[in-house]
Amino acid sequence: MAHSYAQTITQLYSQLRLNGYSATDMVLVRKAYELAMLLFSGRFQPSGKTLISHGVGTASILTSLRLPGEVVAAGLIHNAYQNGDFGDGKRFISKSKRKYIRYNVGEDVEEYVARFATLKWKPENISTIRDEVNKLNPVDRSTVLIRLADHLEHLLDLDVLYYKDIGRKRYTTDTHIVEKVAESLGFPTLADEIRQSYKETTLAKIPVEFTPLHSESFVIPPPSYRKRLSVLLLERFYYLGSVLKLRRMTSSLASVWKEKNKV
Repeated sequence: MAHSYAQTITQLYSQLRLNGYSATDMVLVRKAYELAMLLFSGRFQPSGKTLISHGVGTASILTSLRLPGEVVAAGLIHNAYQNGDFGDGKRFISKSKRKYIRYNVGEDVEEYVARFATLKWKPENISTIRDEVNKLNPVDRSTVLIRLADHLEHLLDLDVLYYKDIGRKRYTTDTHIVEKVAESLGFPTLADEIRQSYKETTLAKIPVEFTPLHSESFVIPPPSYRKRLSVLLLERFYYLGSVLKLRRMTSSLASVWKEKNKV
């Protein structure tokens, strides 16, 4: 399924220039991409597509809608709190993670990313948003547009077909409501693209040879990282062994001391 949206950062930079974004906007997008490289390094979609490419594609869709630079930058890292590696081994939003993203890309961008993580996006909630778009505040309105761009980006290259049933249904069963949200927000072209991409996706099938091994996004660390990690784990193992040995010796000496004091 061919489409004209960017999949690499250089393609996105070209799109931003052609669409007349300011130097300030482009610097902000570059900072967001540098952050994405840190948070999504080694992370892939079930299809094998990098998560960074998905972020770039989402940002490209938002750029085509002529949305502000802060929204485009947020599109690049929209799933940071769900899939980003902050080095703590934990998923989802936290105060420390919010502080980290604010430091790197500013409060406005972080607010969109945080709202993306907390905005309820189930059929009943999407229906409510569709019926009450005029009640959305500016942040929620832009966040919904990021959601719509994310939805379309997953459909454009049949990416959703590589997910297992639960993941796939998130982007297929809700499409009829999602396209209505796009129309309600005043983006009929976006609604048409979502509708057409959905039709093409439902008619397509992936070859059995391409059947993915993962049902959700996954991480493959580079060999050098794995080597360092194994060394660190080995060092930790030896350290814990030394601690346990020292504790046994201390316990043994304490027992001897108690026996002597009894005499």
